[in-house]
Amino acid sequence: MQADFRDGRTVKSVTFIVDENPVPVAAVFSIGEGRQKLKLATRMRLNRETDVRAVVETSDGQLYMAQRFVKFAGGQAACSAPPTGDAASIAASMGKMELALEEPATNATQLRPGATLTINHPNHSGMVLDQISLLYIPLRTVEEVEVRQGDDLVFSMQGSMTLSQDPQVTFDYRTNGADALHVHVTDTDGAAWDQDFAIGHGS
Repeated sequence: MQADFRDGRTVKSVTFIVDENPVPVAAVFSIGEGRQKLKLATRMRLNRETDVRAVVETSDGQLYMAQRFVKFAGGQAACSAPPTGDAASIAASMGKMELALEEPATNATQLRPGATLTINHPNHSGMVLDQISLLYIPLRTVEEVEVRQGDDLVFSMQGSMTLSQDPQVTFDYRTNGADALHVHVTDTDGAAWDQDFAIGHGS
């Protein structure tokens, strides 16, 4: 999703919606102040072919929507698909994060660089049947992600079971002189993780 407002308005929030999923609202992003241009994406589970929507709220309360029909025949990305990996390795890596920085292609992207954040978390949907116990794996999802550059909020995200296993967010941010991004993550079981990522002096 890309937004570009050139009339003085800024992006207040972005909501991703999957029409045909058990929980249609995949994620709600609250955006840091002053963002007229924005790039944002995340990975989502799909239960079937569906319209996927992005709803942008601007600083004056107006709503704008873009949508795309996505064909999907089921499989590993479905809401009831079992997680990839065994339970022990999933538990051992839970909460670990990676941040991949995009190489700036132009002067504009140096001022508004991009990054992809990946969070190791099963994001259990509550719809997966354990083949050994024959019980459903309890719901446990990423509840909130907050990214800050110094004291400035880049975004905060409210997640849901519609996000994929190991949720991933691709975003851009405005340089403000800070040399690190701080990420704070919580899940629905009350666990919390924090990590700092260097983004280069003067970013």
